[in-house]
Order: sequence, then structure tokens, then C-alpha cells
Amino acid sequence: MTRNVLPPSTLCPLGPAWAGNALNGMTYRQFGLVSREGRQFGCYYDADGKVVVFARDIGSSACAMITADAPALPHDAHYSLTLGIDNDGCIHVAGGAHVGRPLYLRVEEIENTLKLYTDGADPFASDDRLSYPSFVMDGRGGLFFMARHGVPARSSWRVTQYDDIGGAWNQQSFLLVSGICQNAWPAGPYLSTAVSPRDGRIGFFIVWRSESLAGARTRVCNIGVDYLEADLADRTYTTYDGVKLFAPVTPAISERVVAVPWRRELCNQSGATRLPDGRPFGVASWASTIGSRQVHAFWPARTGTWRTRQVSQFENSVELNGKGTLYLAYSRPVCAALPDGRVIVIYRSGDLGGRLLADVLEPPHYIVRPEQQWIIWDDDLGYYEPVIDVMLAENTGIISLYIQKCGHSDDSTVPADNSTSMSYTAEWDFSRIVR
Repeated sequence: MTRNVLPPSTLCPLGPAWAGNALNGMTYRQFGLVSREGRQFGCYYDADGKVVVFARDIGSSACAMITADAPALPHDAHYSLTLGIDNDGCIHVAGGAHVGRPLYLRVEEIENTLKLYTDGADPFASDDRLSYPSFVMDGRGGLFFMARHGVPARSSWRVTQYDDIGGAWNQQSFLLVSGICQNAWPAGPYLSTAVSPRDGRIGFFIVWRSESLAGARTRVCNIGVDYLEADLADRTYTTYDGVKLFAPVTPAISERVVAVPWRRELCNQSGATRLPDGRPFGVASWASTIGSRQVHAFWPARTGTWRTRQVSQFENSVELNGKGTLYLAYSRPVCAALPDGRVIVIYRSGDLGGRLLADVLEPPHYIVRPEQQWIIWDDDLGYYEPVIDVMLAENTGIISLYIQKCGHSDDSTVPADNSTSMSYTAEWDFSRIVR
């Protein structure tokens, strides 16, 4: 199939970035990019393994930057950086953790200049078994830190709230989801990109990992796609249609919205967005039939019944074998809803030489038309996965990505080849694309 090339309308060069592995280009970076009031913020590791935080105006090809030392070189691809913004506009950065203690930085922007905030102790100094540090914002000014505690198939996610008044993180965390529970086999919850807040409630798609069913520890066994809505400030959780869930949410009580069985090569930690009318929308890859793994979209119809649709047409099969970060010909997908109701699904395809693709899905059935399938980055990106500013797309129709070519090295703390590549933020104004 022939696709048209859609170059970015704005390209902002950032600088040489760490590229020996894919840690700068991971879909689960919540957030790798985030925007507020026309200003965008992001973070990545540079060629020397230092932390870079940047800020720019939307539509600008220039940015302000600040660099800070990291406690360890990012040889492990789980060390991805993530950021959040509190109610006062202060930038919080975390990363560098794989069953370990995360690094933590605070950055303030004063008159378009970024400065490190050096007061206060490290709030996560006692947490030494964390993975996937993440931030979420509830739309009411609340900022929350989230991370996995435990190992892949036996773990839970805990949440810590930031106190704007005191200017510090609360000392006590609380459980959100857990695979360490009674009345169910041990499992590990993997959270996709959080669904944007609505009335203070944040949506979470969950995939459960099990070693009990896999039969071999090197075989990745992800099961089902579940969903919950959470008011983290009040610590109340419900299904999509409002049925109350008790905390923590476990495999025994969570709401299954897409019944993907084991051995269907289901990916974890994919993209999600919220449609303009408030409904959640997610994407993930799995095999509809054995040996054919494709990108699928899923959402609730207005009747409440969940629907799915295949998006991609990949030519080759992929099996999820191995530990740690798997380097595959096809990336995990991300998605973003536009104000007009269309959804953009973005993924990298080995069938087209590692180029980055964007498909425009039209409501109400989210059908993909050939004339609305684009190549948006016309170069080989290696093992990059899309890092997207979902909030910007939902508010303005502008798709903005952090982009760099990512290499392939062992996912461990053993020093590996640190190749480098140029990094960018790029924008595409899909609101101007004729429907």
C-alpha cells in the first residue's frame, strides 16, 4: 500500500540524545511531553546520559533548556524520564528506576528560563523497588506520582499526592491496582497512558501479566484489557458505567472491556485518549488470529458496549519472547483524539523501513480510509516508540511528538554501546487536514 508523506509543520531540534537503547522513545513515558497554556515541556537523556528538561512555545522551533546530572548512566531502557506539572507551574521530573529508587528533580520556569529547585529532600529516597515512575494530573490542580512496586508478574501500583499548600509530597502512598491478592493468581498490572481527566476522574486501561499461564519465564503472557475510572484525590474507583470498585482494584474485580486471551501477543503500556464527549479510547497490539499481530482500537459505543477495530495491516508476525525491553519491528501504538472527534493513531512499522505512520480514524465507527493514512516521519527510527503530547492534541488538534532514532542494546545495567542521534519535537496540525 502506498502512503502519502505528511511532513511536520514545525520542527524544533533539541540536540544529540542517548540512542544506545530505546529509553527516550517509549510510549509509557507519562509524560514525555506535556503542554499547558501554549507552552510545552519535555525531558530526555542527552548523549552523555545527563537529564535535559526543555520548554518552548507551541509552534516555535526554539526552546529553553536545563541539564542536570543523573545518578547512573541510562543503560537500562526502563530508566525513561517522565514529568508532571503542579498547580503552581513547577515541573517535576522522575526516572532512572527499574526495581530501584528513581531520580527526582524539580525545575521552575522564571521568565522563560529554567532553573533547578534545590530546596527539600528527595521524597522517594526510601522507595528502592520502583519501576515506571509516572505523573498524572486530575484537571483540578492535583498532581500525583505513580509507580509499580514489585516484579513483572507479581506487583502493584501505588500513588502519592503532591501537596500544593505545603509544597511537598505526602509521606504516605496508597494502592491503586494490585496483582498480589486473594481469589486470583498472582499477576502484574501494566497501565497504559492515562486517559485525560474529566470532572477530576482519570481513566486507566490495564493489562495483566501472568507467569502462571505462560509456562516459561521468557514468554511474555499479557491477558485482557481492563478499564477503571479513578478519582485519586477522593480515592474512589468505578467501572466505565459507574459501578463502584473497592481498593485496590485486582484481577478478581476489575472490568474486562476487551477479552484478549493468553498467547495472543498482547502488548502492554500502549496509548489512550479521551473523546470529546468524555468516552475513553485506547489502542494496543494483539493477534486476532494466531500469528497475525496487529494494532487495534477499542472504545465504548454510546450504548455502553465496547467495540474494537483493527487499524494496521502488518505483513509479518511477532512473538513476545524474552525478558526486559523487547526490540520489535513494530512499535506499540499511541493515539490522540482531536476536538472534531477524529482519532489519530501513530505507530512505527518495520514493513516500511522503520518509518512513523499516522492513521486518521473517523467517528462514529472509527474507520480507516486509505487516503487518510500517512507517513509522518520519512526516515528509519530504529526501535523508537511514539512519545506524544495527548493534551495538546485534545485541546487544539495539533499532534506533537518527541522524536529520535533509537538503537538496540541489552536491557541491563551492563555498559553497552552508547550511540547517539539527533532529537526533535515535531508538530502536525491535523485540524487542517481535509476530511
